[in-house]
Amino acid sequence: RDEGRNVLDMLVKLTGSGSAKWLSNRIAKKWPSKQGYHESVLPDFFLFGEETKDVAVDAPLEELFGDKQIGQCFMRTGWGTDDTVVFFKAGDYFHNHGHPDQGQFAIYRKGHLAIDSGCYDSFGSKHHKGYALTTAAHNVILFGTDKAGGQRPLSKQDSQDVADHEAKKKSAGFETGDIVAWKDEKEYTYMSADLTAAYDAKTVQLWTRELVWLKKGVLVVFDKTGTNAAPRWLLHGVNEPEVKGQAWSFGQKEAT
Repeated sequence: RDEGRNVLDMLVKLTGSGSAKWLSNRIAKKWPSKQGYHESVLPDFFLFGEETKDVAVDAPLEELFGDKQIGQCFMRTGWGTDDTVVFFKAGDYFHNHGHPDQGQFAIYRKGHLAIDSGCYDSFGSKHHKGYALTTAAHNVILFGTDKAGGQRPLSKQDSQDVADHEAKKKSAGFETGDIVAWKDEKEYTYMSADLTAAYDAKTVQLWTRELVWLKKGVLVVFDKTGTNAAPRWLLHGVNEPEVKGQAWSFGQKEAT
């Protein structure tokens, strides 16, 4: 919410997007304070607090953005406060705020369940560099130790636009994964991603991740790996998991 509404209102101002108006109003109703706007950003001077009209929008429950580029998927059971939301990413490295976390998924239902762990306490802090910006902080696979088994560290991105990025990404090493299949049906959504390029080719020869989103609110994750290291499957939550035999679960407060 900190940056979301001002970006949406910029889109409204520039394009008149009904979808952006609808989402901006949802944010404003849930968090009516204007604190989310960044006063240091010049365009906010013209947009701060600007009212937008309610627009009826048939918002999708499943959406894929940039299967061969940014590679981000969103899936939900609905738009209510009790609905489940799932996020998945498998794409290229675009900028210095990116994390080495291709293949990451997150789940939210009445609270955070599967999370992107770590926090942005301050840029360049010991925690920020030593944990939050590492592969180990995400719901992916480590091939070896926390430090050596993660995805290739990347920095410096000077592409001018998407076309320039596409031209440079193989030579510059910014190719870190693609969503290679996406199928949205009445009862389920299926996606498959190839994350092999995110890792050092000497260690990882294959990692594909397939997800099936059952629209009643169940997520199935299936991985295939080819490696000369020991794979470690990571899943982060807010609280310690409860283990009963071969089954385990975790949640927080009302989130389950």
